[in-house]
This record gives sequence, structure tokens and C-alpha cells, in this order.
Amino acid sequence: MENKRLEKIVCGIIKEEMGNNSQDILLSKRGNSLSKNDNNLFFTLSAFHLITDDHPELRETIESNVSKNLDSYKNKDGRLTYNFWRTKPYEQFPNSVILSKLKHFWIPDDLDCTALSCFFQSREDVLALQRFLVDYKTVARKTYDKKSYEFSGYSTWLGNKMSLEVDVCVISNYLFLLSSKKIELNKTETSMLLFLEKMIIDSVWITSPFQVSPNYQKSHIIGWHLSRISNLYSLQVKSKLISDLKKEENRAESFEYEVFTDLALHELSQPPMFDPLNGQKKNDFFIDNFTFFRASFLTNSKYLMIKSFAHLNMFNRSFICKGFNASIILKRLTIKVT
Repeated sequence: MENKRLEKIVCGIIKEEMGNNSQDILLSKRGNSLSKNDNNLFFTLSAFHLITDDHPELRETIESNVSKNLDSYKNKDGRLTYNFWRTKPYEQFPNSVILSKLKHFWIPDDLDCTALSCFFQSREDVLALQRFLVDYKTVARKTYDKKSYEFSGYSTWLGNKMSLEVDVCVISNYLFLLSSKKIELNKTETSMLLFLEKMIIDSVWITSPFQVSPNYQKSHIIGWHLSRISNLYSLQVKSKLISDLKKEENRAESFEYEVFTDLALHELSQPPMFDPLNGQKKNDFFIDNFTFFRASFLTNSKYLMIKSFAHLNMFNRSFICKGFNASIILKRLTIKVT
């Protein structure tokens, strides 16, 4: 009965947040202390994948609103890639007097928003994107926990002047797109999958979360992203991910950690380990405080000394979306505790 009441509340929050602006999307707040409104489409795209068939009306509303706005975020030159912010009209760091004018910080289209957006495109369009991305293949060596790994695949950024950024969550979202559209992985994408499997086998996503995912930064969020493409993993890798997730949940210290670890285990066909109504901080979590995504300003610096400060809070910009956070709780409420 209590779950049903909470379910009604979070559905109401999502609907209200979409109706609070002319675009009918889930707006977010950008910033740590002095926040700015941000009209990116990222959180609406992400929320769509959390709304299950248990709420068909809400799912259809979000899908309709995404379709209505998608073209406004498409590459300004017409190619099938998407930006975090609007391209029609073109804007970067909306509502920021300073950053909106500093071109040095402006970002090109990215693989993450492109993958999430292309869920709303045809299979043929995604095949065209797959062919287009071939020219963006990069080969490099990455070091995590003093261990070297070879990376052969696509950077987060689909621009010519950006440094290589490898983010396992971004890669997961792209492979999730291909898997959902039933598209066979090419040689480069297979290499990216093998890279993710090494991150899982060596538990690097737990020991070096910021390094392996500078955009999501938290191990429980990374684990959830990795779990969504478990159908692509070998049995050994899948078993290792399940084992590590269970260990992580047993030592979880926050409500958000419990939620995401449980969601990840659910993707791996494992039963939930906690009751979503337990914990005093759940209201703060989905209304005001939880940051799903963070922008790191120094990650792509060409200078190693500057890059070494990238993990510091002052150089990371938080994004908080009330409607998206409510979608997380709604997703968790669809999973029954045994």
C-alpha cells in the first residue's frame, strides 16, 4: 500500500516537471552552489529507459515529447549525431553569462547523447551512424590502478579538436543501442566490448570510478550501466559482475547506492536485496540531492598536471534533475522484493 502511494507521488513529479516549461522536457539544475537552469534533453532521454510498460501513458508522453524536441539537438550540419545542448537555436551553457561566451569550454556532439537519441531513430539510421563512426576510431593505452589497458574504439566526443576521453558508461550506452536495435557489432565495437569486460574482470569500475567514467564518476552508477548490456558478456564476465555487485551492495552506505546496485542486479536477473521504502534519506535523494551526471572541466586537458586536478569537486559541474530522479524511484518500485 505504501509502495503504491510513493508510486503515485513520483509519477506526479515526472508529469509536473515535464509541464513546467514550454518544451515539455525534464529540465535540470546545473551547478554546485549557484545553480543555473539547463534545458538539455539528456535527462528526458535517460528517463525514458527507466519508465517500464507498467506505466504506458507516462512512457508514451515522454516518447512524444522527446520526438517533438529531438531535431533541436541534432547536429547543426545535419549529420546523425546529437549535442548535449540545443543546436537549433545553437546554445552552449544556457543561462550562464560567462561560460556561454567562452568558446574554449563549448562542447561538440557526443557519443552518449547520440546513442540515447538514436533509440528514437530507425534501425537503418543507426546502421548509418555505425558506418559514420568508423572514421572516429582511436587506438590508445589507458592506465588504471597502475595497470595498462589497450583501448581501440570511440571517444566520448565526436569532434576533431577534443582529446580522447574513454568513458565506460558512454560505451555501454552505445552498445546498448546496438543491442536493442539487433545490430551486429563490427570489429571496433567488439574491441570496445572486450575493453569493458576487462574493466569488469579486474574490478576497475569499483577501484577507479572517476578514471573509467569521468562523466558519471560513481561506481554504483557505472555498475548499472555495465549491467544493461550483460547479454553481450561471456558467462565468466557476467558472473564476475554479479559477484562484485553483491559485495558492493552489502557494504552500501547510502540509499542511492542501494537503489542503483539493486537495479543493476535486476538487469542481471538477480533478486532485489532491499526494500525501497527503507532508509530515511529517500525523499532528499529523488527530489533535491542526487546527481546522476557531472561535467568534468579538466578531464580533456592536454596537460597532465592540469588533468591531475580533474577529480576535484571545484572542477566538476553537477546536474540535478528532479523528474529524472523520480524516474529512478519509479523504476525501482516496479521490482518486487521476494
